[in-house]
Amino acid sequence: MDVSHLPDFRYPLMPGLLTLAARSFNLGSTHHVLDLRTGNGAAALRLARDFGCHVTAVDEDEPSLRIAREVADHSGLGGLVKFKAMDLGHWTLPAREFDLVLALGGALTATDRVRGLDQIAVHLVPGGGLLIADLVYLDGPASAAAKDLLRDLSGLEGETVEEREHRPEPIVRAIFEQGRFHFANEPEYRGLLEAFGYETVFSTLMPETAWGEYFERMARAAGAMDSPHCDRQARAYIAQEAGAFYGYGGRGTVGYWFAGARHVGFHEP
Repeated sequence: MDVSHLPDFRYPLMPGLLTLAARSFNLGSTHHVLDLRTGNGAAALRLARDFGCHVTAVDEDEPSLRIAREVADHSGLGGLVKFKAMDLGHWTLPAREFDLVLALGGALTATDRVRGLDQIAVHLVPGGGLLIADLVYLDGPASAAAKDLLRDLSGLEGETVEEREHRPEPIVRAIFEQGRFHFANEPEYRGLLEAFGYETVFSTLMPETAWGEYFERMARAAGAMDSPHCDRQARAYIAQEAGAFYGYGGRGTVGYWFAGARHVGFHEP
């Protein structure tokens, strides 16, 4: 049994943060976790290894699941992690079953945030937890208090100090969205969580070093361009993302958001 070499995350999340977040939900061996769009199973396998919890990991991509199952069996984690192929347009999962749901790697955006948050609530136990990791745009409006402070500053400076637009360039949107996704900003995401009965426990953006480590992992997985084993399609895709982030201004307008929430239901007005 070798649990020291598990798959890498394919998104800019620092693995230690996932462990800290799971610990904040008091995850343990009696708990059942759902991992949506598990991909290579990196998060599911780490939680099973570190906390002894049972994980149901679902995805639409059977080839990825087949590899993840092999890794789980080789690592001695096959008894804890069950990989299941599923059309995520039609969930076939038990209600009120899961203590924690993982929606990492943009799983909610890929599924549809509104439908996904509504569906997750069906499968969580009362008060169950949700961990989200997703790309967000850093173009949320200034708060009312911040706008008041800008007016105060205008008075002190003797000239108008206004909020500036802070939107990603069209090429940045095009590369990250691939014509299929539409990413939100953090205030929009948190508004959706509240609307569907979730209470945010924590909310943070990944540092630049997490992005650097992500590009390093993905470039290593794709292989060098001069290698006969290079996956040129994967290499070209990650090169485009790196260009959007470092070359076209994404570093200042795009973030990778990690948040934890509990489903507390709806409060009477």
